[in-house]
This record gives sequence, structure tokens and C-alpha cells, in this order.
Amino acid sequence: MPSVADDVRTQWRSPSDILSFLLLLGPDVIKQALAQLTGGPIVPIAFSFGWVAYSVNALLSVLGDGQLMPEPDTAVSVVNANGHQRSNRSWTIGRLFRDFEHRTESKLTDGSLGATVLAKNTCSEKNAKPKSQLPVAVSSPRKREALRVTVFNVDVSKVPGHPTWDFVYYLGVLVILTQIGIAIIPWGLYGNYLPFIVTFGGNALSLLSGMLPQWMEEKFANYKTEGWTVSITRGNGSRHVMLILGKGHVRNFGLDLEIMAAQSRQGGNKLLTRFGSILLAALWTVLLITVTGTKQEPWYLLGIGTLGMIQNLTAAGATRSASALGIHLKEIETITDTKVSAALRKTESRYPKVGLSLVTIFFPGGMQVSDDEMKFWDGAKERAGDNNTLIRK
Repeated sequence: MPSVADDVRTQWRSPSDILSFLLLLGPDVIKQALAQLTGGPIVPIAFSFGWVAYSVNALLSVLGDGQLMPEPDTAVSVVNANGHQRSNRSWTIGRLFRDFEHRTESKLTDGSLGATVLAKNTCSEKNAKPKSQLPVAVSSPRKREALRVTVFNVDVSKVPGHPTWDFVYYLGVLVILTQIGIAIIPWGLYGNYLPFIVTFGGNALSLLSGMLPQWMEEKFANYKTEGWTVSITRGNGSRHVMLILGKGHVRNFGLDLEIMAAQSRQGGNKLLTRFGSILLAALWTVLLITVTGTKQEPWYLLGIGTLGMIQNLTAAGATRSASALGIHLKEIETITDTKVSAALRKTESRYPKVGLSLVTIFFPGGMQVSDDEMKFWDGAKERAGDNNTLIRK
């Protein structure tokens, strides 16, 4: 009768049973990775653990609400210059702001940091005369930056909805090629071609899954030019605003991010998506059954799947530029102040109606200002025809 140690040794020598189980793990990671890289003719998502479960979940989704894209993982509001606020339902806009916030967080001035000034060393030891007048670094407090409004123009030199390739894209291509290279090794050494068939088939199905046209339709839903100026922010308590200029502030019209944020149901060939999802789920199931039969050199497939999972995790969570998400912007200036009300006033002075539109976002109960500021805001409200924004002395 084999001992426990023999069973453990056998399992580690040939862990084939675990392969089929691993293919059922992590479908949410696959979905996020697909959302990140969708936008070109080829979506380089590597074969990894979780694809079988993802294919079943995707089939359930398209037969239900008909959607492929995940829900946004960053809660933001999209506000136009007239003060109309929209809760964002677009995964793309949520990631746009999340990645922007991550890049600019280090630029914010925090009150806990200090500016270095020079003071003279007046004493070296107790009861001793000053030995020198060497300068000493002393920290003086800096005021905390309360709000930063980063202003963007649309980059008209690039086509909206066509992402630029970055390291995340190239990493996917590299990992797929590496996986195929690893899968060839047992075929050449032992004549075992099953790892190659599984790896090649898995990557082919992965690429086909990302090529469904509905991915593009949802990711860039109603994505078009001639949009109005909009602000994107988390709202009250946040220190960041993305101001994207459009109609009313620039000659070259902006992007219609309001419609994109609404994520109204798209047209397109839903029948093709459903048929494709059914076929892909069936083929992934066939691949699962094939993997179950792997008895020789299973460590190659485990390594290939692990490498693919690393690529999937990297793609799903990576911080990327706006252009890599298919939204091409040019940063033109930054408006900031140690008081939120002052930052909004500066914004209103530079871009009429924009600062006023953000008052109710950052001051839901109304904004209290001085007499001089009240005159400025009264003029702003009169020019905008706004009688609803609450600003008081």
C-alpha cells in the first residue's frame, strides 16, 4: 500500500490532475485583460488558467444583458460645462481617470512635506562657542494642494478609438511567442506534441475571443467627435479633475465622452456575438477535456499557464497612458490652489462656466465665499444664466 509520502511524490512528479482544475480559475482577470487590450485587429491575451470559466461567464453575459465589457472599477462623474452631471458607466473612462490619478498623485503638494531652507549652525556643543557658520537644512511646512485641475485638448492628429501600442501590448505578443517556444521543447525531446497542441489551440482561442466586434462597439460606445467640454472627477473629497476641452472652449471640437459615459445599449450584430460565444465556449470545453488527458511532462503546461497568468494579471491591472486606451489627449496646463474655492475660481476665469459647473460637485451644500469672491461668482452665474448653484457669503 503506497504511503502518504509516495502519493505526494507522485503528485509533484506528474501534477496532471491539477491542470484541468486551474483552467477554471480567474475568469475576472481574463475579462479585465481583454478590456484593456481590445481596440486593434489583434488582441494579444495569452493562454492561461481561467479561460474555460471566462468563456462560460461570457456566454451567460451575452445571452443575458448582452454585454462583454466589465463594469467600471473606478467610480467617477462626467460633468459638462452646463453643470449636467452623469454617473460614469464606461469601463474605459473609469480606467482613464484611475491611471491619470495614479500618474499625477506624486505631483501633488502635501502639507506633510517640507521645503528645504538654509539656517546657520550657531552652536556645536553645550557651553561651547560657535565653531562655524555652516548652513543646516531645515524643513519649513508647505501648504497642502487642495485641488488640481489638469486641462487637456483632444489630439486631433490621432484617430479616436484606435489605441497606440505600449509595453502591455508588446508583452502579450512576447509571452504568446514564448509559450509556443516552450511547448515545442517536449515535442523535440520526447516526441510529446500534446503541450504544443494545447498551447497553440489555447492561444488561437484567446485571440479569437478578443476579436469579437462587439468588444470595440462597447469599449468606445458612441465614441465620436463634436462633444462638449467635460470634467471628470471622483467628486467631493477628491483632489483631481480632468478637464477635457470641447465645444464652447476650443475651435477643434472635443470628444463626446458624455454619451460614452452613459453606455447606452449599442446596435451591432448581437447574433454574431452570441453564436461566436457559444462556439468559443464549446471549443474551450474541448480543450479542457484534452488537458485532462495530459499524463506526460505536465510541468511544461503548468509553466506555460503560469506565464500566461502573469501576462493576464499585468495586462488587467497595468497603469497605461490615455492613448493606449484609445483616448488621445494633449495636456496643456494645470490649475491648482491650496483652497478648493480658489482653484474653482481660477478655472472659471480661464474657462467660463467650467468652474461654476464644479461648484455643486465639490460643495453639495453650497459654497461660502468672501464679499469680493461673491461679486465674481455673481457675474459668472449671470453670464451662464445659472440661478441654481448655491454660493453664499
